[in-house]
Amino acid sequence: MKKRILALSLAAAMLVGAMASCTAKETDSPSSDAPAEKKDVKLVMWGAQDDQDYLKAVTDEFVAQYDKANVTIELKVQGEDTAKDEALKDVESAADVYGVALDQIGALADAKAIFEIPQEGADQLGQTVDMSLGKYNGKYYGVPYIAECSSILFYNKSLLKEEDVASLEGILAAETGTTNIAFRFDSAWEDITWFATTGAKAFTDGDRTICDWNNQDCVDMIKYIGTLKATGKVTTISGNDDLSNALGDGTIAAGVIGSWQAKAIKEALGDNYGVAKMPTVGGKQMVTFASGKVYVINANCANPDAAIDLITWVTNADNQLKRFEQRSALPTASALASNATILADPTAAAELAQFAYTIPNAPIYGTVDYWNTAGALILKAFNGEIAEDAVQGELDTLVKGYKGE
Repeated sequence: MKKRILALSLAAAMLVGAMASCTAKETDSPSSDAPAEKKDVKLVMWGAQDDQDYLKAVTDEFVAQYDKANVTIELKVQGEDTAKDEALKDVESAADVYGVALDQIGALADAKAIFEIPQEGADQLGQTVDMSLGKYNGKYYGVPYIAECSSILFYNKSLLKEEDVASLEGILAAETGTTNIAFRFDSAWEDITWFATTGAKAFTDGDRTICDWNNQDCVDMIKYIGTLKATGKVTTISGNDDLSNALGDGTIAAGVIGSWQAKAIKEALGDNYGVAKMPTVGGKQMVTFASGKVYVINANCANPDAAIDLITWVTNADNQLKRFEQRSALPTASALASNATILADPTAAAELAQFAYTIPNAPIYGTVDYWNTAGALILKAFNGEIAEDAVQGELDTLVKGYKGE
């Protein structure tokens, strides 16, 4: 393991920018001018199904100009949402390089399943990408390639006006002739908005877990959620595609989901595609997670130097722009911060506006207690399964479980 960490350290420290050229190391042997024989290197890379065409193109380009080794890359389908669980089943058999959601770094690092990127290497990488998302417990483990909010608002412009979608009350008041809005009430990833919008907090302070999601503001919010179904203007939808299809066929006028679904929603709505930051509710701007996705390297990777070179290539500004153009994925490359194509894109503009109203998706939210309980509680509230006089008890139980009491 020490040998591998050293190899990664040396490789990361030598990275410059976005790998505009992948030149081979020169030998300093005085006895021969002959180039050193290149070794054969194979890397396995996991990626989401929707990313396979993109990854095939950019990895083929990497292989074509990489001359430090004879490298081949095998792509396999494994989404960022499932990669952590699959890797932890058998770390040695996991891919050399794979992407994960930010909240999954902690579990992988704690299990010693991924490499730690040394500070010097992180500093070099930080010249081209925002490395802050790849940090856990003060150390760097991942290279960010997507920045995202957990939710933004998508809507049908033929049914809702821009002024309608500024507030949830405005959306509900609009005469749309259909269900006005859908939330994924069973998704803890998106349900954070109902807690965070109240100003309630959940974070770690040393060895303590602080959580006040059982305060009066949260009680009132849960009671409010319990009134929404009876209006007949709010529904819950579980699947990504289900929400996109419902917008496309007019079953709903608006829906809340992350920007990863923007392409499908654009195709469904066509010229009626509308997108905005989250609305206000009760005069308060709805708050979401600020998160992202990062590439990590398997701790058992036999060629970490080639792996970090591959990650650097895939996350360079040119390739992040390609991903944005294909998937509307907000890039982390600093060179794209003022890119005209990105700034002119309505989905990017909405997400950038929402970033002003976010909380970090810190490792605390990777706990089982949050993901397994928050979504279930919010869905119960929406379905009218929590009596008003039982809300306080439900939230007390949620907080106790979350704090491990």
